[in-house]
Amino acid sequence: MSEQTDAVNAVLRERGVLPPAVAVAEQPDGKKAEENFPRIMLPGKNRTVNNFFREVGAVLCTNGVFLRDQVPVVLNKKRMRIEEMSSKALRSYVDNHAILYRRVTADDGEAKECRMSMKKEDASDMLASYDFLDQQRQIRRVNSVPLPVLRANGLLELLKPGYDYDSQILTMPTAMSYDVMPVEEAVQWIVNRFKDFMFDGKDPKTGLSPSLAVHVAAMLTPFCFGLLPHRAIMPMFIYTGNKPGTGKSLLCKSSLYAVFGEAAALPFGKDEEELRKQLEMTALANTPYLFFDNVKRKIASSLIDAWQTQPSWKGRYMGGQKEFVVEKQNVIYISSNHAEVDKDSNRRALFVELFLEDADINERSFDQVLDDDFLSRDSVRREMLSVLWSLVVHWDKSGRPAGPRSLASFEQWARVIGGIVSCAVFGDPLQPRVITAGGDTETKDMRDLVSTLAQDLIEEREAAIEEGKEPPREADFKFERVIEICQDKDLFIARLDGKEVDGAFVLTRSSRIQIGKLLQRESGQVWQIEGLGRVRFGRKGSKNWRSFAVELI
Repeated sequence: MSEQTDAVNAVLRERGVLPPAVAVAEQPDGKKAEENFPRIMLPGKNRTVNNFFREVGAVLCTNGVFLRDQVPVVLNKKRMRIEEMSSKALRSYVDNHAILYRRVTADDGEAKECRMSMKKEDASDMLASYDFLDQQRQIRRVNSVPLPVLRANGLLELLKPGYDYDSQILTMPTAMSYDVMPVEEAVQWIVNRFKDFMFDGKDPKTGLSPSLAVHVAAMLTPFCFGLLPHRAIMPMFIYTGNKPGTGKSLLCKSSLYAVFGEAAALPFGKDEEELRKQLEMTALANTPYLFFDNVKRKIASSLIDAWQTQPSWKGRYMGGQKEFVVEKQNVIYISSNHAEVDKDSNRRALFVELFLEDADINERSFDQVLDDDFLSRDSVRREMLSVLWSLVVHWDKSGRPAGPRSLASFEQWARVIGGIVSCAVFGDPLQPRVITAGGDTETKDMRDLVSTLAQDLIEEREAAIEEGKEPPREADFKFERVIEICQDKDLFIARLDGKEVDGAFVLTRSSRIQIGKLLQRESGQVWQIEGLGRVRFGRKGSKNWRSFAVELI
């Protein structure tokens, strides 16, 4: 915590805005000594619940209980995350931080103090009491290692262990410290560490590639959450390979181990309801990442699309119907072979593409062994964190240049993370490129279709010029010609369903409607076709499959 923050907190405590700091002695093993626990009388005769709730709240507000949108949450130290505090858990939690007692009259008539736990109904009422809630600190995130933060006055610094009132971030005690190295050394460290991964488009001399630039951005994103506005949103990172064994999952994990010390994966199932519940828990705990490993289906989900573009999330409390709305900062990581996405996911994603030429992956040799055990070692994490911090320091000393390109809906991220990556001469992570092993295949197929139709138009123009006629700028095509092109070039193969009839391929009615609607959605779009310029695709006729046209602009 900064000295400025400490001073402000001290003033707020003097004025009664913040509760006083409670110093509790600890035993050598780190557990609090019970003889130093504060003593709190349970509610009863001449003892109202509001006084009881207020006194308990004053103790717990300095002992790991926080708020997320008026929802009491508690720190799970093993998982380094915050979880909703239930009334059942509250009873034992309070007993571990205070001595609750009730005065009872003994057989000899003397009043004595008898230690007891609070009643279940008292625990439930306490979690809804403003006397208790108003004393708890709001928390946005838990950091397991020191991470950088950008103060309101423009100062860039690493958060110290403890709770930071300005950022509402809790940094856990750690022995992790970072070295600052020259940017050239940091860049070379990254190139050497990941040299065995076959990044698509890798320069054999420098080891740099567009995919490596995206990977560096993926590592920097969770490290630099504190440099972004609270409501800034992040694109998702998709690690895709042309075959199993490219190392996409391991490379993806390397983005997580440095900052979080773990890389816990989740299944990307078809059940949107289960996904909704997972997102609600993630939002309430403000879990910083979601990792979907080895996805085997098309990456398309309306929930993920909404999650990607919303700075806050609305859900329901655990086991109830009451709703909550919380801000979130979360980045999604996905690994998949030939990762196929829809248009919505494509514009929200950055791809790290790995392309392995060897037919037999077992014949490959590696200069270094990277696995989960290696990446989770404190010494390795310290090196990686030092490299990331060095890139940030270099960007800061260079005047904090913005990224060369922006990304719709993710402008703040593009400005900061794109700026750090580009400043370190890795290249622009937002550089447009065609993904061979995956991506939005329907858009690529549509581009190929428009390009082929435009070539037909060019041939018509050339023929008209030879005949001395006015060359047309537009050409019409029947639905059958479009399907013929799709068959010849293997376009939209998942939608081409039919059979041979009298030597000709005939689509089923369902397939005709699907293709017709797809082309209808693309009607009026202008494509930049290499070698041809701007070409508009359009549909003619009232039916989905009547006729289509391309026009040179």
